[in-house]
Amino acid sequence: RAATRERRLAKREEIRAVAEAWGKAAARAHAAGFDAVEIHGAHGFLIHEFLSPLANQRTDEYGGSLANRARLLRELIEDTKEAVGNRCAVACRISVDELMEKNRMSGLTPEEREEIRHYEYAEHLVRMAKGRALVKLKAP
Repeated sequence: RAATRERRLAKREEIRAVAEAWGKAAARAHAAGFDAVEIHGAHGFLIHEFLSPLANQRTDEYGGSLANRARLLRELIEDTKEAVGNRCAVACRISVDELMEKNRMSGLTPEEREEIRHYEYAEHLVRMAKGRALVKLKAP
């Protein structure tokens, strides 16, 4: 039987540590010979849960507006680009459809997806994918 853990909001220091660790991992990948790295922000993983208004219930600078929900993604991209410089391409994958319409719930709007896709810091490559936020929600 799987152990259950109580969910809690990550502290700001923990979020910052994730972004810094991501940059260090990108530097190691580049040192190992990779010429591109991808920040996977889709399919219900950590970044997707920050981006999705369905999963992100924070009320601090990492929740609410799209600019706030995308803050972690921006920090990851910035730390990654700083770590690899111009020597390595930085790709980013985000969900374009959370596949929640049948439950009468909506995740990222088409307008929000377009805004993220055109962020100036995502200059190398943005890949769009379909995926669902891994949260349990009751339909209204």
